[in-house]
Amino acid sequence: MNFVYNFNMFSVLLSNPYTPFTYALFILAFLLVMETIGLISSVIDFDIDADFPPFLATIFPIKKVPFVVLLCLYCASFAVMGFYLCSFKIYNPWWSVGFSFCFTALIAEFLSRILPNSKSEAISLAELEGYSATVTMSNITGRGQCKVIDEYGNSKWVSFMSSKIYHVGNVVVLGKFENNYFRINSKPII
Repeated sequence: MNFVYNFNMFSVLLSNPYTPFTYALFILAFLLVMETIGLISSVIDFDIDADFPPFLATIFPIKKVPFVVLLCLYCASFAVMGFYLCSFKIYNPWWSVGFSFCFTALIAEFLSRILPNSKSEAISLAELEGYSATVTMSNITGRGQCKVIDEYGNSKWVSFMSSKIYHVGNVVVLGKFENNYFRINSKPII
């Protein structure tokens, strides 16, 4: 059995009707290889922070889906639809452009619903130093619990330790956080 390597398929992909779709596959392959190696995220920043024109913002939920993902989706859908149309002897790439925009917009909308927000509401306890809090529980040893509302409006209950005794309802300022307790050295705010 002789194995003859045939370059015929590659020459078909580079023939005139298939050229734009083959280039889209090359771009997609390049992006996937670079993303796998990690060069895109460490060398080139593709996270676009610029304000997009309103018509682009209505087509794609750009704020939530990374640009590289949108570009990969578009290149893949453009190539697949182009090769599919070429199999029916429809060689006009504009049909593939229109389909690719629609497909990318639908998938990007779906991804924007499942991807997390870029801004997290998670705040560590150490970041609450300096916030005012309301004492909710206190005892004679100077330890207790208070309720603090962070910058996002979320309520948190934290433990405090003080050299003074605070009563329920007193408003205090949270000091240094250490050993799972906030130090409160200031006078109670009435």
